[in-house]
Amino acid sequence: MMGRQLFIFFAVLAVAPTVVGAQIPPAAAPAAAAIPAANWPSSGRDLGLTRFSPLTEITPANVNRLTVKWTFGTGSLRGHEGNPLVIDGRLYLHTPHPTTVYAFDLDRPGDPPLWRYAPSPGRGPTLAACCDVSNRGLAWHPSGKLYVPLFQGDLAAIDLATGKEIWKVRNGDPGTGLTMQAAPLVVGDVVIVGTGGGEFGARGHLTAYNALTGARLWRGYSTGSDTEVLLKLYSREGESILPLLRGMFAFAIWDRKERSVFLARDPYGIKPLYLAHSKAGWLFASQVKALLASGLVSRD
Repeated sequence: MMGRQLFIFFAVLAVAPTVVGAQIPPAAAPAAAAIPAANWPSSGRDLGLTRFSPLTEITPANVNRLTVKWTFGTGSLRGHEGNPLVIDGRLYLHTPHPTTVYAFDLDRPGDPPLWRYAPSPGRGPTLAACCDVSNRGLAWHPSGKLYVPLFQGDLAAIDLATGKEIWKVRNGDPGTGLTMQAAPLVVGDVVIVGTGGGEFGARGHLTAYNALTGARLWRGYSTGSDTEVLLKLYSREGESILPLLRGMFAFAIWDRKERSVFLARDPYGIKPLYLAHSKAGWLFASQVKALLASGLVSRD
């Protein structure tokens, strides 16, 4: 079977039974500038994600005397995730998709926001998005920029003082399952962002951009694609592949030499696979509406 030409049409999360990983020596951590005690400039506060504040005003002895000073409602009923940022007395709060960022002066509690960044949501969110349409955080750069991941696949840099957009780059595509939800990471003059969607067959990646200009510096993929793994295993095992798979999956493999199609899904049907027969032959799809859209299958 090794000489066959195989093509996969649709594959979702097929895991081979054995994973081999190389031992990679840890890299030296980059030196980080001291963070002012009152600032919280990134998700987790620092590159170590310690989530620790050195401020000492609140203690176990007085925490029970805390009272509400002011509140603010974003108006969004979706999942709010990721911590706000605090930079030099200003608080920067973000919402889930469609993302809006607000700036507040902490010395003037209760005042309206200093500014509001609300880009057009553009492309609608994919139905295959994991964990709600959340936004897990912002990142800050000393040049006076905030980096905002936008669910529809963009990374935006905005002006810390005004909220005006400085640059925006395309980093994902919800149409292929690649969404932007994770908080960016700033290391020196580089901003690093990832993508979501791995559980839906999207091939995830980390990408580094110049923090000042938005120019792409590099991109690294987290794995080879599921398609490559599945085809290699099928070329070796044939139809005996199924007991070796774990997790949820649905796929179709075309064997050009044998002129045959191999269709399969996980035993519980978590990933759907629908079949229909018409005068034109057999049709298959992951959604019933796709079969109906062909015009070859009636609703009856």
